[in-house]
Amino acid sequence: MKTDGGYTKETFAEELSERIKQVLFERFGATATMEIRATTRTNVVRLGIVARFDGSNIAPAAYVDDAYQKFCSGDQTISQIAEEMGEGLFLTFQRGIDLPELTPEEAKKHI
Repeated sequence: MKTDGGYTKETFAEELSERIKQVLFERFGATATMEIRATTRTNVVRLGIVARFDGSNIAPAAYVDDAYQKFCSGDQTISQIAEEMGEGLFLTFQRGIDLPELTPEEAKKHI
C-alpha cells in the first residue's frame, strides 16, 4: 500500500529527526541536537539529518531520500526508520574520533 501519510519530504525529515532524537535518548541515553540540511552529493541535492551529540565534535549524518521512498511505498513505518537511523547515527558517533578544537594554539602544535 502506497502512502505518504500527508508528508512532504521536508515534513517527513522534520518528524523523523524528532523521532530519531527520542530513539537516541531512550535507547542509548544520548542527547543530540538535530539539524536538517540539503547537501549536494554527486550533482544531486540530498536531504540529510545531522546529529550533533552533546559534548562532542562528531556530527554524523543520515540521508532521508531513500527512507522517504520506503515510507511512501509502505515498506517501513516512520518508527522503524527512526530506530534504524538512530542506531546507525549512534554507532557512527561511538566509532568516531573526537577532533580537537581548531584554535591557533592547536594548529601550531601540528605545523
